[in-house]
Amino acid sequence: MLIFLILPTIAQIVTRAPQHGSPPSRVATPMVAYDSNKNRFLKLGGRSYETGSTTLVLEEFDIETSYWKKVLVQSSFIPPSMQPGAVTMRDHELLLFFGTRESGISSEVFIFNTKTLAWSTAVLTGDVIPGRMKFSYCKYEKNGNTYFAIYGGLTDNGIDSNLYIINIQTLECKLMPSNGESPGDKINMPIEYYQDKLYSFGYTVHSNDYSLNQTNLFTYDLIEEKWSVIEVQGIRPEMRMGHSLIAYDNELYVVYGYNLDIVVEYYSVWKFSLSSYSWSNLGNYKDTYTTQCEYIKIGSILYLIGGRTTYDVKNSIISVDLSKNPLVFTEVTSDLYWPERRRNHRSLIIEGNIVIYGGYNNGKYYDDMWKYNIEEKTWKDINLIGELPSARINVALAQMTGNSFAIFGGKDESNIYNDMYYYYDNILTWTLAEVVGTKPSPRHSASMCYYNYKYYIIGGQNSYRAFDEIWLFDYATSSYILLSTDKNKKLSSPLVNSNCYVKYTTELIIYMIGGSTFETSPNSKVIKIHLSDTGTEINSIKYITESSANFKFGLSETSAIFIDTTAYLFFGSFWDQEVVSYITVVDLELGSYTKKYLPEEIFLFGHTAVYYSNTIYIFGGALSMGGFKYFNTESNLLYIITELEDNLSCSPGTEGEKCTPCIKGTYWKDGKCLKCSAGTFSNSIAAISIEQCIPCAYGYYSDTEGSTYCKECSINLNCPFGSDNLHSFFSLPSSSSSQPISYKGNVSLVYDVSTNMWYALESFCLIFIIFICIFRRKIYDKLKAFDCFTTYHSKELNVPVIYTKTNFGGLFTIMFLLTVTISISVGFLSFSYDNIIEIKALVPVITMEETIKAKEMFVDVQFYMYPGLCDENSSKYIKISTIGFEFIRKTESYFKDQSTCHVQIEYTDFILNDAEAYIYISMIDKQSYSSGIGLNITVYSSIPNEFSSIFTVISPKSDDYVFRGRKPSIFPYTLTPSFFKSESSSWPSFDTGYHISLDNSIEYGSLSTQKIINSEINLLVTIKLIKSTTGMSTIRSIKYSWIMFVSTLLGSVFGLMGSFTAIMGVFEDVYKKYLIKFNHKKLSLVRRQLKNLGRQFAQNGKKNHNKVAPILYPEITNI
Repeated sequence: MLIFLILPTIAQIVTRAPQHGSPPSRVATPMVAYDSNKNRFLKLGGRSYETGSTTLVLEEFDIETSYWKKVLVQSSFIPPSMQPGAVTMRDHELLLFFGTRESGISSEVFIFNTKTLAWSTAVLTGDVIPGRMKFSYCKYEKNGNTYFAIYGGLTDNGIDSNLYIINIQTLECKLMPSNGESPGDKINMPIEYYQDKLYSFGYTVHSNDYSLNQTNLFTYDLIEEKWSVIEVQGIRPEMRMGHSLIAYDNELYVVYGYNLDIVVEYYSVWKFSLSSYSWSNLGNYKDTYTTQCEYIKIGSILYLIGGRTTYDVKNSIISVDLSKNPLVFTEVTSDLYWPERRRNHRSLIIEGNIVIYGGYNNGKYYDDMWKYNIEEKTWKDINLIGELPSARINVALAQMTGNSFAIFGGKDESNIYNDMYYYYDNILTWTLAEVVGTKPSPRHSASMCYYNYKYYIIGGQNSYRAFDEIWLFDYATSSYILLSTDKNKKLSSPLVNSNCYVKYTTELIIYMIGGSTFETSPNSKVIKIHLSDTGTEINSIKYITESSANFKFGLSETSAIFIDTTAYLFFGSFWDQEVVSYITVVDLELGSYTKKYLPEEIFLFGHTAVYYSNTIYIFGGALSMGGFKYFNTESNLLYIITELEDNLSCSPGTEGEKCTPCIKGTYWKDGKCLKCSAGTFSNSIAAISIEQCIPCAYGYYSDTEGSTYCKECSINLNCPFGSDNLHSFFSLPSSSSSQPISYKGNVSLVYDVSTNMWYALESFCLIFIIFICIFRRKIYDKLKAFDCFTTYHSKELNVPVIYTKTNFGGLFTIMFLLTVTISISVGFLSFSYDNIIEIKALVPVITMEETIKAKEMFVDVQFYMYPGLCDENSSKYIKISTIGFEFIRKTESYFKDQSTCHVQIEYTDFILNDAEAYIYISMIDKQSYSSGIGLNITVYSSIPNEFSSIFTVISPKSDDYVFRGRKPSIFPYTLTPSFFKSESSSWPSFDTGYHISLDNSIEYGSLSTQKIINSEINLLVTIKLIKSTTGMSTIRSIKYSWIMFVSTLLGSVFGLMGSFTAIMGVFEDVYKKYLIKFNHKKLSLVRRQLKNLGRQFAQNGKKNHNKVAPILYPEITNI
């Protein structure tokens, strides 16, 4: 059921700025005439230095009320924009003489009828006056006729020096004789009429003449038709141009001026007495200085309208009372820096400023941006940089964070757009959105609202139809999604010029009010679009209080403000005809409507309204006549409405009973001003999001909450980006890799043991031999008992074989037994510990029949100097997704190790199915940025107890950057499938896994500086897993079986025996030869001794003949 009320006007207070009406354009050399019939100034055209173009907009200033307004032209014919010509009044007609336009100098005369509001052309008669610009002129009356005098100026033939008189009633022209001493070629030299004479004062520019002749006062006697120079007594004004020359009370006044040759401004006012023929300096009046303005005298009051100074173009009106001494300068209207009139623009609040963008006025489309400082009550135009959108109207606009917004679509005279632009106010930069995938078709007059980095674009139209579509643009992925995929998820009818609002309580809902169909049928329904929790699907669409009888509440070209569950629609139109002056209050839940009337009627459409503190601000729009749309009536007034309702909640960015703006160092959330966290600062007032708390730059820190600045880091200490305290210098770890090593068995053990045993044998043999040599009699003779080589001793030919044991045989037997023992021991060691051979080979993956699965894969992503949330309760802000592989179980964990955030993922039974697989890690906390990223991946390699691991670290190009933004850092890795086979029971007979290696170079993701970090969102990492086309096989085989081992062992024993037998035989032969030779020498010695003994016996026989000498035999020992 539709419920609506009509309430009387209550205590709302409406003021408008500026108080003198829509200020005129800021132009130099405006053309102004005084209309005595209505006591007003009519201002026409001028040159806008803001746009670099001329204009022919006609405006009026009511002198009695001091109020500006635009004069509406009702003729199809409008003269081209021109300046600087001259205008004057003839009864109710405004005459425009000459000037210059884009095609060149004009010789035409145009007439504007102030009653019919129509332009027409006029024809001059009499002497021909060539077209010209920058000429001198004045209007005077004589003998009941009104004349218009023109002197000099710039023509196609150069600077002119002729004087022309035009009868205003008949438009008959007369070229006056140039008798006498004329001023010569002049431009911008004023002339003035007084008592049948014309007076002229001003220098000839670029003449290189700096003599007193340039300060001469010339007069032209209209009766004698003759020029002359007035003889001046005493001092003179400096030579100048761009000044006024005004006659009053038998005196001539020269006001202001400048010297173009030496670029000097003159703030002085001079007076020439026509009685004493002398000049007097009335002083300097610098505060009100202006030049290239229009000078209009009414009685004793001289008005200076528009003009410029050296650096500024003005739209003020200054009055000078020439009857006062000293002169009194009064500011009739102040110089206002103000946006031009416009409608169908857009506006919003940023940090206590009203920001307006775009719009349309009288055939001109705007692409400019202005800010109105609510506290200082001043406008400022913004010098924008970046990828600027073209001039357009009817864009869809939504504010994202506190100091950024986006626009979509719009139109100009010949184009309709479907592009998306972001504006970041902290860096005054426009950026064109890089869209992935399909886009909505071009459209304008759509509505757009924002929630959690998602833009919802609803309705809109092109040149021939309107749309019932609902689109989602995801800021994080830069992609569009069409949500209205079936009939139940589309609007019941196409909608244009509506207003939308997103609110989340127990569910996410888009509210839509106002607007119309393509055929301008009003929408009087409240539309509720229920979304899923993720905001990426439409659950249902509901229509509340549907009633075609109340179409006057279905307003278009209005501006809506949403406060809690109430919407306020300010003015607007319906059926594209009627314009209303009331405020429509809509309860979004109940669907009830209430009308509110203001103390004064304001009929507007195409305007914008914003809400700040507890006040409504309405800017621009077009006016109506009799409650109906009337075009070419654009306004640039700012309406301020206070006390709209009692107990109205404060706007975002303000708090308390008086809705005080959040101070610097704080931001607004849920109705309260909260302090910025340590490590950040804010210079913004009325900040509405945490993104307006800016991290400290590298080399600075902030150790307190609510800071408005960052402190400089101390020497020898480190302050990374976003530091909340002083740090010692921190170095990022180095990249590294760990891969399974080739199997080597226990070769080293076997080698070390066997080597030691052989060394021990050698040492024993050496010591034993030395011991024998020392204790030969006690030991050596007993060695033959150990001889086991009795059958292998050397034999003599033709001598019977007798097996004997020898000492050499015993010695070699002992050595043989020790050697065999060591050899067998080494053999057993090799068989037990070094009996495996490993063979690795690369094979095509296509030939691998087995499913390659890794028991485990562990991923550890490390974000260094990370200020965001990172703990077990942070799953809401850390999103992990995968594609291209399978696993049985996944375990996620997050924790901080000092300032390093670890995101760890463990996969069980990992299987890489596709040629490429991905792991996407999104850190979506509003403070998610990092000074470096480390990534460790460890995967089971198929080889028992061996893992393949790689650790990679990346850092920004300088310390002034951090990783943050919508482009992920991509770490590409190659996973080589591997399988393992073994013939030994020491390992599994078969296993699978992967070997990992870095593939190509890493793609760095978005980098942000302090200036743009809060214009970006998220910290993204993509792990790219590439499946190698080549696999690795590892086979471990047994070298020897038991049979082979025993056979080899027996062979080695008998081989050693043979070797020892041969060596022993050689030693025995050598020893026998030595012994025979030794015994022969010994026998010869014995024989010689016997002979000596015989001789001795013979000699002594006589003495001892009764004695018997003993018989001696040599003792023979077995060898």
